[in-house]
Amino acid sequence: MTMMIQDHPQGWRVVGGTFLLLLGGWSAIYAYAALAPAMAASLGIGEDALCLAYALAGGGCFLAGALSGPLADRIGARLPAQLGVAQVTIGLLLAAGSDGLVAVALTFGLMVGIGVGLAYIPAMAAVQCCFTARRGLASGIAAMGIGAAALLVPMLAALLAPLGDWRTQVRIMAAGVLLLGLAGASMLPAAASPRGAADGPLLDAVRRSSAFRRLYLAVLLVSMPAALPFAWLPRSAEAAGLARPDALALLGAIGLGSMLGRVLLGHVADRIGRGVTLLACCLGIGLAMPVWAWAGTAALMPFALAFGAFQGGFVALCPAVTVDLFGRSAAGASGLLLTGRGIALLVAAPAVAQASLLFGEALPIAATGLCGLAGAALLHRVLVPARPRPDAVFQPV
Repeated sequence: MTMMIQDHPQGWRVVGGTFLLLLGGWSAIYAYAALAPAMAASLGIGEDALCLAYALAGGGCFLAGALSGPLADRIGARLPAQLGVAQVTIGLLLAAGSDGLVAVALTFGLMVGIGVGLAYIPAMAAVQCCFTARRGLASGIAAMGIGAAALLVPMLAALLAPLGDWRTQVRIMAAGVLLLGLAGASMLPAAASPRGAADGPLLDAVRRSSAFRRLYLAVLLVSMPAALPFAWLPRSAEAAGLARPDALALLGAIGLGSMLGRVLLGHVADRIGRGVTLLACCLGIGLAMPVWAWAGTAALMPFALAFGAFQGGFVALCPAVTVDLFGRSAAGASGLLLTGRGIALLVAAPAVAQASLLFGEALPIAATGLCGLAGAALLHRVLVPARPRPDAVFQPV
């Protein structure tokens, strides 16, 4: 999406629509953690193998941004979002009829993930284009939909359990995603700005810049630890001795921390600088991993809340800082950048699962923290010499 006027009067409507889209789409992705034991038992496969579906869903979401971002720069955010909602709904309905790992991976994994990505990148880019002065706050509120999904999915799973098996629950979720998603998509801009035609050459220049390449690698590295707890924390907590409901409550705590972090850190970022706030979030994510790995069960709830806040700020501020640094190609640049998050989601959980067989669980989890700290160091190199584009910034990052 291209730049509109500063703090567009319809901007908060776009924020509301994006919140609904992300709430529906990410509820479908996060349902994995709540449904995995029942799915594994029903299909006769191990939970280790089933985590492939989550990896494909999360990875597919962000890899789809390479297509949906530039597309939204040219045709607007609404149509890609509507197509994404339709694909997520169909993917969930097909997943409910799955009979094995391959079917689950293709439907619950790839179809759902790519569908969420078709909506996520254009919607978040539309928010960036509507705001300049309060871009961090607006981005944080919109991205709260992801945190709300993490918070609500465990509760939703408990409410739906008496209504039937996991297949019935997935069908009910599909109906909810369709309603939320179409309502949210209707609140997005239907057309791109007339300036969108100029974005192709600009996007090529951004992609070739050394600053963008460093930022891409930084986001990929930080996304390794940022992706892991959503797939691995409930299982890790159960292995440490927590009951299943208490382990799932940790996922809700991440969601709560994420919601608070997205809003509070987004507001702070608009005042002290979005870049420095993003850097602090990346450092926090990296430093939190050893706490999870070695501090014991008593520290898991504080970890979940703190990690959620840092992860929420990271997710909310990445698109805002991208626009601050690189200007008008909001959706295209954000979509390309977030393919790094897609790679991390594909790699992180399966890699930790395999490494845990050799070294135990604690060391691989802590090692992902080193990835986060390396990403923070790269981000610092991008931000310190960088000067935001004058057509894209209200204040320096």
